[in-house]
Amino acid sequence: MSLPVSVADARTHLRIHSSVTSEDARIERLIKAATSWVQQWTCRRLVTQSITELLDAFPRDNFLCLHVYPINSLVIKYDDPSDVEQTLSGSGYWTHMKRLPPGVEVKNSWPATMLKAGAVRIECEVGQAVEDVPADLKEAVLHIVEHLYENPGLVLQGSASVVPMGALALLRPYRI
Repeated sequence: MSLPVSVADARTHLRIHSSVTSEDARIERLIKAATSWVQQWTCRRLVTQSITELLDAFPRDNFLCLHVYPINSLVIKYDDPSDVEQTLSGSGYWTHMKRLPPGVEVKNSWPATMLKAGAVRIECEVGQAVEDVPADLKEAVLHIVEHLYENPGLVLQGSASVVPMGALALLRPYRI
């Protein structure tokens, strides 16, 4: 998995000398944890990756709201009433990938599906190149890494929080 910030950047942020590499594995785990938290909280994928959204059926109206951004491409697959996998033709719907939240609008009506969990699958290529990740999001990841590094245990009482307020302030404009 590609990460939005490097271990070297995190080491610099943590004020750990570049020659001290004994903490690199831990720092990489913290970057992964912080990145995952940021992605969940904002509904944005920071780096390019493949995801699949599962639905039990198509929505009743013509618009299918997606819960991730940015979307680079997508393919909609579904199990028809005979439980045979089908791919919905791209000419049968419009994509709204730049709006927030992104979605898909069917031109006529959604096809019938098998009545089962995960009958509809939206396979998406999401995220962006590491160099295109906004500086605010990278800085928020670094703030969370620092917080996790300095507070390795669970927060049970007191004024400490799970996520630093500075990171939340940086992330808030990006939340979908």
